[in-house]
Amino acid sequence: MSSRTVAAHQRDHDSSKHDEMRVEAFGIGSSMKAEGLSNYLISRAVDLSEEFEGILDLLRLWRDESDAAERGEIVSDIQELIEDCSQQRKAQAV
Repeated sequence: MSSRTVAAHQRDHDSSKHDEMRVEAFGIGSSMKAEGLSNYLISRAVDLSEEFEGILDLLRLWRDESDAAERGEIVSDIQELIEDCSQQRKAQAV
């Protein structure tokens, strides 16, 4: 395989993995909506999960957790990360 072919294959693989992660985040977001969580929280978490894998990890934890109190703690952690990411972006913009 030429180096161009390898690079193209890697881009396709990376794109496919990215797409899978997005679809997973959207699915979790739909479940969160069904549980009554806010559109703002869900949309920010899904958007940021593309950039920050830690948020996707928290979304997965939320999905896999059955205890309501634990889910609430995970939502709080997600909210904190959303705020942190917003602050980082504002600082970078300055």
